[in-house]
Amino acid sequence: RRVRLEITDAQSKGLVAAGAFDGFLYALRQSDGEELWSYGARDHIYASPAQAEDGTIIQPSADGTIYAIDPADGSFVWGYDTGEPIRSSPAIDGDGNIYVGSG
Repeated sequence: RRVRLEITDAQSKGLVAAGAFDGFLYALRQSDGEELWSYGARDHIYASPAQAEDGTIIQPSADGTIYAIDPADGSFVWGYDTGEPIRSSPAIDGDGNIYVGSG
């Protein structure tokens, strides 16, 4: 599977968030790669995730949704449907605004 990675913590106990073409966002333990949790989008994931200042993982999907996921347990925090596929990685500015390119 193809994955896009985001390291969410510089500590060895941190996790790596990886969006995959199979439509899942995976959290892997940084020290040994063990899967901690996964979250399923409704379509493929082409883009790398980003991390908001509060730690929330921001993962867009080809289903047109921007998913906000809690890194502690992989639970859904919020979502926003753009109405068109998203294949670009998100950018977050200093004020916390999230930008993506949508079809």
